[in-house]
Amino acid sequence: MAHEELARRESLALESSAAVVPEVRRWLRRLLVGWGHDDLVDEAELSVSELVGNVVLHAPGPAVVEVASEPQGVRLQVLDTNPALPVRRKASDGGTTGRGLNLLSAVSSSWGAGPRADGRPGKVVWCELGGGVAEPEGPDIDPEALLAMFGDDVEVPGPVGHRVTVGEAPTQLLAAAKDHLDGVLRELALADTTEGGALPHRVVEDIRAAVARFTVARVQIRALLADALEQRLPRVTLRFTLPVELADAGEGYLRALAAADSVAQDKRLLSLESPVEFRVLREWYVEGLVAGLRDAEAGRPVQPAESFEARLLREVRSLDQRYRDSALAAQLQQVTARLAAAETLMDIAEAAVSEGMLALRAAGGTLSRPGGGLTLPILERGVDEGLGARYGFDPNRPAGPSTRAIRTGRAVYVESRDEYDARFPHLVSMQPGALAVAAAPLLVAGEVVGALRFSFPRAHVFSAPERAYLDGLAAQTAQAVARSDALERVREAEERSRSLARLGEALAASRSPAAVLDAVADALVPRYGEWVAVHLVGDHGRVWCPLARRSDDARRAPGTAEVFARFAQDGGSPTVREVMASGATRLVEDLADVPGAGGPGGAGSRQQCIVVPLVSRGGAVGAVSVARPGPHPLPVDDVATVEDVGRRAGVALDNVRTYTVSVRLDQAMQAARIGSFELTVASGELVADELLVVMHDAGWRGTTGTFERFLAAVDPDDVPRLRSAVDTAVSTVGDLVADYRVREGGGSLRRLQVRGRALPGPDGRAERLVGVVLEPATTPVARQR
Repeated sequence: MAHEELARRESLALESSAAVVPEVRRWLRRLLVGWGHDDLVDEAELSVSELVGNVVLHAPGPAVVEVASEPQGVRLQVLDTNPALPVRRKASDGGTTGRGLNLLSAVSSSWGAGPRADGRPGKVVWCELGGGVAEPEGPDIDPEALLAMFGDDVEVPGPVGHRVTVGEAPTQLLAAAKDHLDGVLRELALADTTEGGALPHRVVEDIRAAVARFTVARVQIRALLADALEQRLPRVTLRFTLPVELADAGEGYLRALAAADSVAQDKRLLSLESPVEFRVLREWYVEGLVAGLRDAEAGRPVQPAESFEARLLREVRSLDQRYRDSALAAQLQQVTARLAAAETLMDIAEAAVSEGMLALRAAGGTLSRPGGGLTLPILERGVDEGLGARYGFDPNRPAGPSTRAIRTGRAVYVESRDEYDARFPHLVSMQPGALAVAAAPLLVAGEVVGALRFSFPRAHVFSAPERAYLDGLAAQTAQAVARSDALERVREAEERSRSLARLGEALAASRSPAAVLDAVADALVPRYGEWVAVHLVGDHGRVWCPLARRSDDARRAPGTAEVFARFAQDGGSPTVREVMASGATRLVEDLADVPGAGGPGGAGSRQQCIVVPLVSRGGAVGAVSVARPGPHPLPVDDVATVEDVGRRAGVALDNVRTYTVSVRLDQAMQAARIGSFELTVASGELVADELLVVMHDAGWRGTTGTFERFLAAVDPDDVPRLRSAVDTAVSTVGDLVADYRVREGGGSLRRLQVRGRALPGPDGRAERLVGVVLEPATTPVARQR
């Protein structure tokens, strides 16, 4: 900033910036006080603030403030580079501009504006304070012409260019939009853009420059608005006469005002960003103006623009769609959190289906999973309820949307009833309330684990955000399902271990075949099936069914009783006999297909069955059959568990039979007074039963001793012969037969006979010698003697 002093005249050159306003006031105060015009300082400061403020707001570029002092007053004038002439107008109640010239008129004795006297581009605006000061030489503007103009931007005398009619706009809305924009621009012009200030200098300067380039059009629209307000017209027709060069300025003007709105949106201005209706109005008329000028430049007939109301409606719909898109994104985050907290498959299905229906405004929703070649509904809501039951469990039925999504791994969209009828005609009667459908596969690492389906009661064109939402929902649901499956496998493995442990304890405590079979039934029903039947192989190969049990649910299920009665019968079905003969598990998808076992066909009586062999040490001793209704197949892990139960039950039955034989043999030996023993060759340890200890009167503690202690009770005359017989049996790994005597407590001799056999070890040599000791009277040898 620089200034030069003249006699009773002073000038100050300045750049158009908000920061200069307080400097100009301080400079003017010092000057007037020094000239003795203390009484005019307040009016002068107010006047110069308005004059310089208008330069900053509307005339980017250098300016000059001149002050002239006369005995009766002071003349102030500001020269700038913008030819726009200021116009005194009525300010609106809500506007922040439009009051400057009114204030200037109130505090000055006179004021005016006109072209610059030095011939340079621009104008001069002046005012006089005090009285009796003559106007300086130079042209001036007619006050009546000034009052005929509206606005404080530019007025181009005799406008030239192309005539463009944009359309009609509501007068009051146009006035409110203008006042709001003027307030924003004024605040930007007066804002602090110095380093460290609230606003970037470059941004503010770009906005001001772009607005200035569009000044001619703004002046014309102000004039149209003023005329409409004066005539109290409800609508104003926007007609312009502009050069084609203003098309580029119009596009820059829109960009500048968008930047101004961004500054306001960041709360760096007191003014708020433009309301939607103001922004739409501005974009509507400027874009229409630009399009008309482009047509004129190209020599094309100017095309009529859409009405403002149509543009506003289009914008409202666009805003509504953007809001919905934003709401979909927010809702996806919400359902993601809900899915992350869900643990069970049913919780996951409830979250995905209910949230998806809400977000997509669907009338129905389903989560399905594949199983056994079928698509099995886990949860159905709304118009989808009961669709799975109506569709049935026939794998040969045509694929529906969910099945197709599962099989192809791609989303399925049906947007109209005609398309629905053409692609899925078999579903028309099953789901009359659906006119559009969307189904998305649940994919985890390339594997389809299910599908989400949503039904709509009317035709629905799925937007890109809606499809993106469904893809996101399906991806999050798939991850939750995979996590649930993993947790369920862990829980099932733990329960399976506990169940097998309980079964092991029950089998170990079983002392009869009936107890073994009861333990098997308890382990399998209802955990792995609705009913179980056990078939055993009896004497002479006869197959009989000693156990058949149904759960309470199976007792109530329709058709189950007939299937159960036919399958759980002596003789067994061909499938049971095949399993017992081969020792291999057999899966039966529908017992209705098994001769002699099935009941009436149809989805209501469908029974799936697994038949596993009861395997003992000597092979299959029977078979256990587990059946469950409906289309859900037994999982692979459950099949393995049922097979494990079959193996354990087979061994337990064999152990029970062995135990029974052992008990009976022990009872027979006790009755016949036959003692038994087992001799370990290498250590000489001998284990005898209690009867043998009593027969020898060995005096052992318990039933364990040594062979030498055994010989100690034998008559000395018989020891060499007994030792030799034992050595021979051991060396030859053969039989042992020898008579000997033992001395009883009263000194008499008691005759006994030992019979046994040497058993080889892994190396073929005798490892153990087992046998019995009999009373002489009970042996054929004794009788022969």
